[in-house]
Amino acid sequence: MKLQQWMVRTGCLALICALLGGASLMARELFKDTELRGELVKVQFGQRSFKLKRDGAHSIKKLYWNSRTVFRFPERLASWKDMRTNVQVRVYFTKDVFISSGCYKDIVNKVVIHPTSDPDSPEYNK
Repeated sequence: MKLQQWMVRTGCLALICALLGGASLMARELFKDTELRGELVKVQFGQRSFKLKRDGAHSIKKLYWNSRTVFRFPERLASWKDMRTNVQVRVYFTKDVFISSGCYKDIVNKVVIHPTSDPDSPEYNK
């Protein structure tokens, strides 16, 4: 009797784990990164943010980075310290919601400083 109960509980737990894993994969597909390219207008290291003037647009977008953000040059890794104004960058970001305030912020996942013209090159995907 105890063996059957253990098997039922283990089976249910395995089913729940499989469903949650599938839901996680679907969520990753829903929240794809948005790509922007432009010139850094202002970098605020204390706020972990920067303002980006997009190519061909007159609007300026404020973006934030966190500890998971990857900074790189096309051929090697970089750091947030390499961010300078009047430099061309390509950024990949998503909108994150902060539960405490309910506000959305554009969180950058990757910044490529001095990008090349080909975003599909293998260097971008490291």
